[in-house]
Amino acid sequence: PRTSALFTQNRIRILTELSASAETATCGAGSVKIRLSWPMTSLAILKAWSMSSSAKASDGSGTAIAAESLYLVNLLLAPGLGFLILLAVWWRQHRRAPPLAAAHLAQTLSGSVWAGVLLVVVNAFIVLLGGYHGAHVWVIVILYFTFCHSMLVLFGAYGLSKAMAGQCWRYPLIGRPLPAGCPK
Repeated sequence: PRTSALFTQNRIRILTELSASAETATCGAGSVKIRLSWPMTSLAILKAWSMSSSAKASDGSGTAIAAESLYLVNLLLAPGLGFLILLAVWWRQHRRAPPLAAAHLAQTLSGSVWAGVLLVVVNAFIVLLGGYHGAHVWVIVILYFTFCHSMLVLFGAYGLSKAMAGQCWRYPLIGRPLPAGCPK
C-alpha cells in the first residue's frame, strides 16, 4: 500500500489502503471489503462505512446524512435529480424512520420544496417586471443567489454537520417541527 488513512466516527473505523492498481476499503473488523478503481473511492468508503455498523443504522444517522447530502446535491449539483432521489428516500423511509432520520428527512424535503417555490416566485417576478431582456434581471438574480440560495445552502451544510453528529436540527423559518424523541 502506498498510503493509509484512518477515519474514526462513533467508534467505527474505516481503513483505506491504496495499492498500486486499485483501492481496498476495509471497515470495522475487516468484515466488509470493497475493491474498486480510483474514481469510485469516496463512494466505496461511504458504502462500506454505512454497511459496517448495525448500531449506526438503527439510530437513523445514515438516512439523515443521505437526506442532507441529497438536499445539497439538489441545490448545488443536480437540481431536480437530487430532489427526485430525496423524494424517493423520503417515500421509502418516512413512516418507519427513527426520530433522527425522520427529522432530517422532513427538514430537507421542506427545504427543497421552499427552494423550488422561491425559484418560481423569482421567475414570476422577473416576468412581471418586463421579461428577461432588461437590466433588472441581473439585479434580481444576484439578490436571489446572494440571500435566498446561499441561505438554503448554509442550512443544508449545517444540517449535514448535525446529521453527522447524530443530532436533530430544525431549519429556521422553513423547517418542519421536530419529532418527539429526537436527539438535540
